[in-house]
Amino acid sequence: MITRLRIENFRSIKETTVDLHNFNCLVGRNNSGKSNILDSLRFVGDVASRGFQNAFGARSPNGLVFYGAGEDDFATISVDMVPSPHPAYYSATYKVGFKRDPNRGFIEELHFRQDDSDATDSVVLSSANGAWKLTQKSPKSTGTTSGGGHRLASILSRDEPLVRPVRSWLSGIRMYRFTPENLKEHGVAEETAVLEFNGSNFASRLHTIQSRHRRFFNAIEDQLKKSFPEVDELQSPLVGQQTAAGIKERWYEESATGRQLSDGLVGFLAHLVVLYGPDQPTLVSFEEPENYINPRLMERLVAMLKEASTSSQVLITTHSTSLLNRLDLDDLVVVEKEDKGTTTTRVSADIELREHLAGWALGDAYVSGVLGGVP
Repeated sequence: MITRLRIENFRSIKETTVDLHNFNCLVGRNNSGKSNILDSLRFVGDVASRGFQNAFGARSPNGLVFYGAGEDDFATISVDMVPSPHPAYYSATYKVGFKRDPNRGFIEELHFRQDDSDATDSVVLSSANGAWKLTQKSPKSTGTTSGGGHRLASILSRDEPLVRPVRSWLSGIRMYRFTPENLKEHGVAEETAVLEFNGSNFASRLHTIQSRHRRFFNAIEDQLKKSFPEVDELQSPLVGQQTAAGIKERWYEESATGRQLSDGLVGFLAHLVVLYGPDQPTLVSFEEPENYINPRLMERLVAMLKEASTSSQVLITTHSTSLLNRLDLDDLVVVEKEDKGTTTTRVSADIELREHLAGWALGDAYVSGVLGGVP
């Protein structure tokens, strides 16, 4: 899992460090930078799965580097992973950095450590503008191997045993920001391996799970029925070459599909597809999962997210007092924006803040400002 995330000069973030647990909830005002923290992790996942050039090119370069940074300043994202995805090492740290024009400045490092002590034994694979260097350090010896490659080629694209486990783990990072309009759209009935972050291929993904992964489809259907007792059957019907999400309710002979579904139901269903589907992310983040969902379903939603965090690391953002009232202090990270950019505070690590929160329900504390500002 990722235990620490360090960000510098990325989007609205000048410099911050976030200690991450299995389950993490980011709270703060609008425009405080919560989404940018999640996107920093998504960026690392995109570098691992698609390469740096594709990850960079998919985003607006004008907004990727902190607006207060100088022309020669690097935007950097670093993640500490313990235990390391590589079985031979205890921990790994991956770091990627770039200037506004990455052809003028690009750095990348992948560090490994042998154990959890302060020993300096390590393996460092580093690159700059396509050239790479492998350095191994131990109390007995130090060795260096250098080589070249395509300009801006990522370390994580290298096909070698040292890199593959880390690339595989980081490639499993998922971020989702669902809207009902996307989720209700018809889609092509074709095999779709991964749900897009905005849910734009939801119909195709659901149909793939029904046709190729029936066991997972049945699990999703069971969970939907528990939360919506009126649903008799989850469907993904074909209309020509098109498909859409659908349900059959116990009162009616006809099914409801696509835009006939309620915003709350289809939004809840999308979270079920991620949490109970065959694409098991290593880390998954949801922006405001409470959107469109009745407060009476909040307890069920939180239970599912907490359950998922036992096998996948989970991050969410929220403005919901109802959701916050169902969380623990240890779950919360307060995100605030000051004149120097976005800052973060892990609530459980701030003794003074913990004392202020004594006797408060977390949702009430959030609205009152005790937790770091009103929504």
